[in-house]
Amino acid sequence: MKIVVYPQQLGNAGLQSNPYIRDFVAAMTAAGVQVANGPARNPLIGMLPRCLAGDALVLHWLENVPDYKHGAVQTACALAMLAAARLTGHKVVWFLHNNRSHAASHQWQKRLITRALMRHSSLVVTHASQGLDALRSQCPGRRGKAVWLHHPTKNRIALARGCRKAVAGMEPEADVLIWGTISPYKGVDQWLQYVADQRLPLRVRIVGHCGDACLAGRIAELARQAPAATFSNRSITFEELAAEVARARFVLVPYAAESVLSSGILMDSLSVGAKVIGPNVGSFRDYAAEPLLRVSTFDSPADVARIVAADDGLPADLDSYERFLDAHNWVHFAGQLTKLIEEL
Repeated sequence: MKIVVYPQQLGNAGLQSNPYIRDFVAAMTAAGVQVANGPARNPLIGMLPRCLAGDALVLHWLENVPDYKHGAVQTACALAMLAAARLTGHKVVWFLHNNRSHAASHQWQKRLITRALMRHSSLVVTHASQGLDALRSQCPGRRGKAVWLHHPTKNRIALARGCRKAVAGMEPEADVLIWGTISPYKGVDQWLQYVADQRLPLRVRIVGHCGDACLAGRIAELARQAPAATFSNRSITFEELAAEVARARFVLVPYAAESVLSSGILMDSLSVGAKVIGPNVGSFRDYAAEPLLRVSTFDSPADVARIVAADDGLPADLDSYERFLDAHNWVHFAGQLTKLIEEL
């Protein structure tokens, strides 16, 4: 089987810049699937000459192209590509990663693309059961197949075991750890504002790169106002993440709930054995019901303090986490997806 994958973004040193897509292409290739296109500076324009070169067109985040350079032109290209695929009988597989785009701009263009994807995709894949509900409510008449597949996992529990051993017998240094790239939709400043306003005595550690100088300045100021918060504006490696998780009671993902379905931050946090607190939506809600994991959800900022206060003080069971991570790894995911595409 041969597929064409969007987006394959050419990054530094000619490498694929999106880690999810990099892992996706590697896993599908390892499963015996040929990927007909490669990375390009402009992923959509770069793939157009080969968009019908495979048995299926596999699309991630296509609905976001209106936000990119020459967004109106790229929107027209995206719609034309979908129409061509439909007219020629090519399979279209769309991954529904978010309820809606995190950015509020160009909404009508995004709706055009999203509606076309919902109506005409042969297969819609979502990493949260809520995605199926959204699809049914927004496009009740669609005829294509829709499935929920777990977000593929990586097992970094060996890192977690080593870091836990290094801090054995020590009191956690932070109640909540917030990590990862910081963007406006992730809600870090809003949640920290609540902590500062309420004078909550939570020990908050924020470690993540924020490229928006205004937002970074606001978070730094709020961290100074909060009773016990620190902010380090930098990226961290997974080795550092495992060490940070070992010194914290929870990882907090304070996302604004409106747009989120699945989360790479959630999956990477679970990969190093973190107990996670996140919004009561999407994969956070799904995994709060998963007995092998320690995931809690909040509906309001006040819920976070209550969850921390009610904590039993016990770390996550790394053996249980390892069973979950191994059961839903990229190899398993690629096998599932390959079978689904072949059955279309």
